Amino acid sequence: MPSRLKGFTVTELVVTVAIIMSLLAIGAYTFYDALPGIRVKAAARELYGNLQKARISAMSTSATITATFSASANSYTVGGDTIPMNTANPGVQFGAVAGTTPWDSTRGLDDGIAIPADGTLPVDQFSIDHRGRPSKDGEIYLVHRKDLAKGRKDRTYCIAIRQIGTYRLLHYNGTSWE
Repeated sequence: MPSRLKGFTVTELVVTVAIIMSLLAIGAYTFYDALPGIRVKAAARELYGNLQKARISAMSTSATITATFSASANSYTVGGDTIPMNTANPGVQFGAVAGTTPWDSTRGLDDGIAIPADGTLPVDQFSIDHRGRPSKDGEIYLVHRKDLAKGRKDRTYCIAIRQIGTYRLLHYNGTSWE
């Protein structure tokens, strides 16, 4: 009696490989579509962290630390360290998609230290005093250039700064700030 060979047929292997390739293609597209949002979030967290670090440094050393923002250079300087936005997070820039509701409705997107999408405010700065308080109120908006081109608002981030010494990291969900 002949023994039956065990294993997979060529057809079964081809079908399995086709299914795996289809799933990988869907996953790659989803990741590629999500990448700009991931980069904006990372840049917003980095900026928020650098501002918090500067606040703590100003309080611990009893010194004044200056934060400067340049829309034209797409970079910011905190306490002498210049951080280019495009190095770690390509495509991220200061600004917001047209039609984004400002976090503080009493102010426009270009009031205070906010840098609007059209780049009309090329450089702005504020200082953090020895008590950790900024010299002025305002918001810093971050968005990905692909979202500006597509008008996509739901991946916009804002760092809101108040003279009482509060710093908040906010996300725009397309209709309101969270």
